[in-house]
Amino acid sequence: MISSNTYKEVYEILSYMNKITVMKIPTEILQTIKKKKNNNYITKIDKRDIFNENNVNRETIDLLCYFYKHYWSN
Repeated sequence: MISSNTYKEVYEILSYMNKITVMKIPTEILQTIKKKKNNNYITKIDKRDIFNENNVNRETIDLLCYFYKHYWSN
């Protein structure tokens, strides 16, 4: 089960990305992320070092890797 804090981190990271890239993720998944994110959670994401595990949790990195493998890589 993905935590609501992970959804919040993923949502924030996706907001930094190019909209065309983000829209390659199915709409249902994007809606789930938006719906299940913890709006009270304050992230520590550094835009210059997104994949640093001191800034995001491992589950967030795993989910982004999943998106890369299934939706962003050619």
